[in-house]
Amino acid sequence: MTGVRTREYFETVNPEGDTIRVRFATDHGELLWYTVQFEVYVEGRYYPAVRYAAAHDYPHRDVLDWSGHVVDKMWLVPLPLRAAFNDALATAKRDWPQLRAEFFRRKP
Repeated sequence: MTGVRTREYFETVNPEGDTIRVRFATDHGELLWYTVQFEVYVEGRYYPAVRYAAAHDYPHRDVLDWSGHVVDKMWLVPLPLRAAFNDALATAKRDWPQLRAEFFRRKP
């Protein structure tokens, strides 16, 4: 029997309805992968603006355009997976005003 468990939840961060979508998988308590994504809520729709993940075996931050395409990738400090996840979540919670403003500057 496998111990892999996948979870997803959302945290609303402001009155405009923007959220942080958190997805991760664990196996017997060990973190296997994660995605922390800041999503901007505009006119009844969520737009992914910034995504933190550790795909490619290295923590990184993807900046997304209004179509959801990656326009910039920043490789982050290599940390143990759980530390990188915690840092990504804390950064998204702290920096959402800046992430939101930058997203609107990318509007076509």
